[in-house]
Amino acid sequence: AGVGVTWYTWLEQGREINASAQVLDAIARALLFDDYERAHLFTLAATSDPASASELDVLPPGTQDLLDQLEPYPALVVNARYDVLAYNRMWVSGFPFLESLPREERNCLWLLFTHPSWREVLVDWEGAARRMVGNYRAAMADHVGDPSWNGLVERLERASPDFGRVWALNDVQDPETYLKEFRHPEIGLL
Repeated sequence: AGVGVTWYTWLEQGREINASAQVLDAIARALLFDDYERAHLFTLAATSDPASASELDVLPPGTQDLLDQLEPYPALVVNARYDVLAYNRMWVSGFPFLESLPREERNCLWLLFTHPSWREVLVDWEGAARRMVGNYRAAMADHVGDPSWNGLVERLERASPDFGRVWALNDVQDPETYLKEFRHPEIGLL
């Protein structure tokens, strides 16, 4: 990987050595790290992995087929940053405007705080907002220094006073199973 033993030891010890993403990538390749080991390396170095940004959008083969088979139930797939990656027709029928939005706005947090129809559709908007922001804050621990994660927070703080209020609570929540209720414009309560 082109790094000295002392420097590498300091990295393993978690010392502040300011490793570049290129050096970390070289170490991960030299040691044949799998995805989990690579993510741990970048976490230890407190820097973002440039390779992970593209991997956030990769879905396993057959994902769309599975979503389609879940109909008539609405279903979607989001990543840890709440970017909408895939959905079935039933889910998008409740949010028909989604397909007309630019990709960077196809994010559940962004929509929750900036799109008025999400307030109308969600039965417990305040509870959903607190839960999602708490989950996002917890997930950010795995993406320290990642500009896409920090950038979303900055965009939301500029766009929504409600987001700023909920973000200021500093809640951290683990993802959990919960009942989510929607008011579908044609079907009613789901």
